[in-house]
Amino acid sequence: MEILKSVLEENISYYKNLEKEISAQLIYLPKGSIKNRKIGKEDYYYLQQRNGDKVIQKYLGKSVPEDLLKGLEERKILEQELKKVKASLKILREKSSSSDILLSPLKELFYFLTKYGLWDEGLEIIGSWCFKIYQEYFGIEKFPLRTDDIDILIPLPYKGKDVKIPELLKEIGFKEGFNPDGFMYFYQVGLRVDFVVPERGRGFEKGVKINKLSLSAQSLRFLDMLFEYPREINIARGIKVKVPSPSSFLVHKLIVLQRRKNKADILKDMKQSICVAKGVIQDKEERKEIKKLYLSLSENWKKKVIKGINLVQEELPLEMPVVKEIEKILKEPY
Repeated sequence: MEILKSVLEENISYYKNLEKEISAQLIYLPKGSIKNRKIGKEDYYYLQQRNGDKVIQKYLGKSVPEDLLKGLEERKILEQELKKVKASLKILREKSSSSDILLSPLKELFYFLTKYGLWDEGLEIIGSWCFKIYQEYFGIEKFPLRTDDIDILIPLPYKGKDVKIPELLKEIGFKEGFNPDGFMYFYQVGLRVDFVVPERGRGFEKGVKINKLSLSAQSLRFLDMLFEYPREINIARGIKVKVPSPSSFLVHKLIVLQRRKNKADILKDMKQSICVAKGVIQDKEERKEIKKLYLSLSENWKKKVIKGINLVQEELPLEMPVVKEIEKILKEPY
């Protein structure tokens, strides 16, 4: 399973770059902690810093500058993040030095889902892992990203086999967690598995019980289109996976990037959209599928797709030819 080795290497690279970025930011942030002394009825503040074995105090006055407080708080957050990054790097390097990468829990997860026929019951890998599979098997342009979380989509209503997924995952070392919204997730250090289902209208419960699988899944909007034209791939002997078609993935990304609040997440979705779009416009069948899928959408969703295209065009002007070609496909007669 070369894909697992490749993902491991990419994750190591991702965390190493993140470690450098955080370390660089810390250089420009103030160090130390605020101490106060009460003299009479007045409070006097000092910035206390350690220099080797010595503790140095710098007088600040009767109040603490707002920018100093902000800088110290930012340093605290970044130092905590740096600890997590270093811990993840340590784990990933240990896995990388292992002589038997195929014993990873992810490989066993794929094995169990194959063994119990759950791909045949409609389950699919979506999100960043889906994109990674496109890169490995569909020739989609490379774009580095962290892939230590995996999202598995379940059709709703689920009418497939009865399989106790939590018990299977516990057998391979996963622990069970619950989100406040009521859905379950499973985790090991450096890896998390989430199960999701399409949301059925607003006000729909976020945690949806799938009794036949003994779990509760997270409900999200705009997932139904990912069931159109799925692709099944053999990734190792006796192990396969199922993913949405690149055209379905692209349409979905163009819609959901508009719902993101974090600028970095929006840009990541846009770049993934461009990478997949380059593959779609070069494949005759994918061109037909994206047009067919677009026509099947409601008018409201069609508007969202076009809006997504326009946003990508504004943010990534150098990709104008790719964006224009996708727009042309959607508008030309079917």
